[in-house]
Amino acid sequence: MSIARSVASRSQQRIDGNREFVGQGLANLAGSFFSSYASSGSFTRTGVNYSAGARSPMAAIFAAVSLALILLLIAPLIAYLPIPAMAGVLLLAAYNLIEFKLIKEITRVSRSESAVLAATFFATLFLHLEFAIYVGVLLSLTLYLKRTSKPAINTLAPDWDEVKHPLVNVASHAAPECPQVRIVRSDGSLFFGAVAHLGHWFTRHGEERPDQPHVLLVANAMNFIDLAGAELLEEEAERLRARGGDLYLTNLKAETRREAEKLGLTEHLQCFETKPEAIQAVFLRLKRERCRKCSRRVFFECESVRPDTVAFCPSGETG
Repeated sequence: MSIARSVASRSQQRIDGNREFVGQGLANLAGSFFSSYASSGSFTRTGVNYSAGARSPMAAIFAAVSLALILLLIAPLIAYLPIPAMAGVLLLAAYNLIEFKLIKEITRVSRSESAVLAATFFATLFLHLEFAIYVGVLLSLTLYLKRTSKPAINTLAPDWDEVKHPLVNVASHAAPECPQVRIVRSDGSLFFGAVAHLGHWFTRHGEERPDQPHVLLVANAMNFIDLAGAELLEEEAERLRARGGDLYLTNLKAETRREAEKLGLTEHLQCFETKPEAIQAVFLRLKRERCRKCSRRVFFECESVRPDTVAFCPSGETG
């Protein structure tokens, strides 16, 4: 696959990995009954074919027929073919497949990708090619897990200048928050790798904002939720309920919602289709005595609550 992708980047072709693996697997299964050599990809042979202008699998058939004729007709003369000459052809073919422009771009843009590139390069010098590729793949997976295990968690608030309860980032818009409800969006999937990060966030929320027992989690950026993620949400919901609040989910994608239903998450948490629906449901559970003393009027629904005199609002109490 690494060989095919290297050539495809130059020939502008699309690679079907499943088709490649199935084809090689069937070839080896059939060849095992006829004492055939193991079928696999060859970096140098692929490079020579590409440099020679090959465009279809017929090139491999012509190469096999030509080799058979050479063995039958002029095999003794092959002994006089200089090995350095063949090595030079192979090295030239391999050199032409190196993407110097891509390497330069990787080293300029990403330090992590540059580290993977360097590790894979040096692994090819000291290990077999296939193991060097494994090193690169495993490092890439490690960096991917590191990147996705700490999704950004942004606090949101409604913007009265818009309609239909649009939610904006509090950090960038300085929008006022409801003192009883914290609306957040997790910009990533909730899987085993991200559980610790989200769990730390809930812990900090409980310590820093004990007067906000309700948490509305906007999940439109979650592509999937696994069992560990579902267990975390259930545990945090129980903690919030013990403080007089709750945990709510809204804007789940259709596939993510089906996964949540299979995991039983929807039986323990209230899930809503849209943000306005979720805000209305959460608003009904807020403490009205705090709402009457609030001067912020964050939600449209707040207009239905008759406020007390602002002069009697306790210091720091705005919800």
